[in-house]
Amino acid sequence: MPLPIRRSCANCVKSKRKCSLDVPLCKRCAERGLTCSYQNEPPSPATAAVFGAMPSNGVSTHDGNAANVAMLVTPESNNFDGHNLDFNPSFALGNEMNWYADATMYADVDDVIMPSSLAKEIEEDNSIMSGQAYMPRVYYAAALLKKWPAGFAQRRTNPFIHKELLSVKTSEMILDALSACALYSTKNAENQTFVFEVIRRKAKALVDRQDIPFATPSELLVTTRCLVLYQIMRLLDGDIRSRAEAEADALVQVRWTVELLKHFKPLKTALMDPLFGIESQIENSNWMFWVFDESVRRTILTSYMLQGVYSFMRHGMDPVCGKVEKLSFTGQAELWEAPSEYHWRKTWDQKPRFELRVSQWSTDAAGMSVEQSKELGLLMTALMDDVDGTAEWVGEDNLQMCGLDWESVKKYKAYA
Repeated sequence: MPLPIRRSCANCVKSKRKCSLDVPLCKRCAERGLTCSYQNEPPSPATAAVFGAMPSNGVSTHDGNAANVAMLVTPESNNFDGHNLDFNPSFALGNEMNWYADATMYADVDDVIMPSSLAKEIEEDNSIMSGQAYMPRVYYAAALLKKWPAGFAQRRTNPFIHKELLSVKTSEMILDALSACALYSTKNAENQTFVFEVIRRKAKALVDRQDIPFATPSELLVTTRCLVLYQIMRLLDGDIRSRAEAEADALVQVRWTVELLKHFKPLKTALMDPLFGIESQIENSNWMFWVFDESVRRTILTSYMLQGVYSFMRHGMDPVCGKVEKLSFTGQAELWEAPSEYHWRKTWDQKPRFELRVSQWSTDAAGMSVEQSKELGLLMTALMDDVDGTAEWVGEDNLQMCGLDWESVKKYKAYA
């Protein structure tokens, strides 16, 4: 029997305002301290946030807003057989648009940077994108993402984890994630059951922390990055049980990502922020704070891209494209990979930074090469353009390295 359709609460109907439909309180009632009641009693917060009502025809009737579609995903409903997942990864997230987070959960977070109006816009943007023509680039993006855990295991860094932050204070959570990524990179038919059991236990230990308030923004960043790594390994592989467990953790991923938005600094403002340097006593604070801010930007971007690619491959739509469009990051890989403040400042002063706003991608990324931007630039170019355009951008000499050789492109194009 389908869950009842939740309509606007009584207060929002009376004031003729758009209702966020959150439970147990919509955002408007929560901000005003009002009693929030719905015409149809909503399901429990966890069920409503991840597994909402889904009409049989696949189209939401919920206030006409397709972004509020929530899909109950089970291993039996998976359209993918789990084989050859380098080219056919299976993705699904349920709907995260109306999740409700208890305001007391993060009461002790050290909010040095208060939530900006942009962060609120990102959280509330429920735009969707769909279309079979996007499938080749989505499958290619999934294949790229799948390589990032192994890269982290081998180099202690990847496009959203900076090794300098790890050297300051390496937490047990990161060590667990690093060991899981290293083990995952050795997975084969003989050991995969053992590998996925290790990943399952470590992911569960991390998710079990969800009711513990974060002591600092740095702890929130570390925790979110670790969960994104576990989600990539579980969602992009052929193990049905692992995917189902990752789907169950989708709400936690969304909650932590939205919490991390409170510390999101758009580009061109990070070094001018009046609060710059307050939180930390680390030497070379300008560089280190740039590393932290850029890590936040890249982690949020990666988390949302994972959600979008995941949803598109399972349900044919991207429910977070509007959020991603409001994000930004620094594309110059030499800034991200700089081993010291000296090298960072030298690159900052002498080379193009490629401060990339997703909404202005074609303008901001003009003149940027794959050698300059590396993995994250490649992933974003693939999603913003298409497989053919990306192949042209990387150039013939880099096609094999970027996974765009003749046979690979044929497999991606077959999904159109």
